[in-house]
Amino acid sequence: MEARIIPDTVLRAGGVFFRVLGPCPTDLTFLLLEEINTLEVRRVSASALRTGCSDGTVCMVSVDAALDLSSDQRADGSASVQIAAEDVPPALRSEKANSIFVEKVRWLKALNRHGAGSLRPCDETRSLFMEVAREMGGPPPFTLNTLYSAQLKVRKAQGAYRAIFPAFFRRGGAGQVRLSTVVEGAIGKVLSELRVDASKKIVTATVTREVRNTLLSAKATDKPPSAPTVKRRIDASFSNYEICVRNHGKAAADRKFRNTTGRVRAERALDVVQYDDTDTCLFVIDERSGLPWGRPWLTAGIDEKTQMPMGMDLSEVPRSQESALDAIFHGVFPKSITASSNCTGRWEAYGHHGIVVLDNASYNSTIAVESALLSFNTEVEYARPHHPTDKESIERFNGTLKRDFIRNLPGWSGPKEDRESLKEGIGTAVLTTQEFLKRFTKWLVDDFMNEPGDDGMSPRERWRREFKDHSPFMPRRRIDTELASSVPGTLTFRDSGGLLRLGLRYQSTDLYELQRKLGQKATLNYRYLRKSLARIFVENPITGAFLVVPCAEDSSYYQGITNYQHRLIIKSARLAGIKCPTLADLVEHRNKLAGNSLRLAGSKKMSERKASVRWDARSRGAGEPGNHPKKGAAKPKEQKTIVISALEAMVRDLQDVELEESMHAN
Repeated sequence: MEARIIPDTVLRAGGVFFRVLGPCPTDLTFLLLEEINTLEVRRVSASALRTGCSDGTVCMVSVDAALDLSSDQRADGSASVQIAAEDVPPALRSEKANSIFVEKVRWLKALNRHGAGSLRPCDETRSLFMEVAREMGGPPPFTLNTLYSAQLKVRKAQGAYRAIFPAFFRRGGAGQVRLSTVVEGAIGKVLSELRVDASKKIVTATVTREVRNTLLSAKATDKPPSAPTVKRRIDASFSNYEICVRNHGKAAADRKFRNTTGRVRAERALDVVQYDDTDTCLFVIDERSGLPWGRPWLTAGIDEKTQMPMGMDLSEVPRSQESALDAIFHGVFPKSITASSNCTGRWEAYGHHGIVVLDNASYNSTIAVESALLSFNTEVEYARPHHPTDKESIERFNGTLKRDFIRNLPGWSGPKEDRESLKEGIGTAVLTTQEFLKRFTKWLVDDFMNEPGDDGMSPRERWRREFKDHSPFMPRRRIDTELASSVPGTLTFRDSGGLLRLGLRYQSTDLYELQRKLGQKATLNYRYLRKSLARIFVENPITGAFLVVPCAEDSSYYQGITNYQHRLIIKSARLAGIKCPTLADLVEHRNKLAGNSLRLAGSKKMSERKASVRWDARSRGAGEPGNHPKKGAAKPKEQKTIVISALEAMVRDLQDVELEESMHAN
């Protein structure tokens, strides 16, 4: 083989054709090679070239064949593999690396021909990228971010495309590993012990620590593996279901990985609507104290057929069942946009959802969620764990939201891998929750809904095409939205009349007549609202209809109080030694809770500032926990303290002798 490597010999390595010029004058152990396509001269070690020839990676071809193949590459826009032979030995250049390199350079040159200067992702470069993709006649093999990174590497190398050649050879090569046998043995030993002991949890940090301890006990000098490396070995040894059984129990694993039916694809608008929540990665501030209190979570819904946004809800807690229901109900009914949002368009999307696709999570797979959606004659499907393509529409929307909108706002926390940007995000947080909602609504209505897609149509145009002859259908059962989002329970009539729930009396004329028909101790099904104590819905077992029963207490107490806050007030009273709090006691501890909320709003701990939003028991609009007055507005009047006489308190105590027992029962 050594005799064949003579001057003018034409060799091929992957997609590279080069001619041997002869030995290097300065070092006879190297040969000079001329790349046929670019006439670029490089040098390569003679021993490395002989090794490539012996194992078949480098082969000899005729001059005519090399010229024909090179001309074909230039004709279809492909680039030759311009790589220094001494940097990557020919024996280590795989066909996969060559093909990826050729394709990446072909796309970079195509973008340059269309006048692309910098490929930094923006609206102009994305539009140009899609234009080149249509010209290429197929989906792009790389993202715009990947090509932008490649362009930066080429510029840094002063225009040499060899800088973006895939360094697959540095990963150990085919059939090889990057870890030593000692480290591999330590990982295998720990995983084998983990397999035998079924009671141990499978946690990457714990396994990594045990592997390092094993290496220390063996007095090995090898570098211990990183956590991602150990995670890959765990995934190769245990399935996701097995890991979930170990860490959370079989019941939780069966619920998360339960069998799902085949996905129904949308043929018309509103056939399938996908909902998901996402971390906005944006730090907002508390309207009361002006301090950052964390990143809100946005739950949004996208119609699969038209890609039209249907509904949304903002929550201060992640993975909230309440936020998921509110977003769905927001998507079903028509929406009105306030003038303060400064939107030039209208949010036209509404209507009955045929199928709602949700995450296969425990907070979604509850009776409350399914019963609420079934009340609208809407079916529920769950996306499979670790299968984002089951709800690709909403996943694509979440990515667009963060890339085109959120990252341009003050307070953006930056990419997850950049921990330093968190400090910058907190330091630049100036938007309140309400201000963020206004900006988001304007971007959604005026920008996203009008952005053309791959078919040249915007979501608004697709929606109007679907409903050019008729309006969207509403649910056949026009039930009340509050009733659909309520939580079920049971209550027993009081001897003195009415119902008692958490120390608050509920009574109405219709309820009184129903008690006379059913008996003094009848038990009823009822539903309550999480964000309001003003009324409950009591089911009439005779007709099946729901009665709206108002709270019989002084409205000055329960106005603007949520169910969660009322429970905190009761808990505060009980911690003070009051087992059966009167209305005056509830008012006192409500004011105390409001004071604690203001104190937490100025806390140094962000978790306490976020908790203060849920604890805030001051008066505000019922069901609107974030509706605080703007800065500079007139201060609201101080809350009046409810004063009741000693006689009234005594009478109320006599009437509520069963308060403690009823409160424990409910």
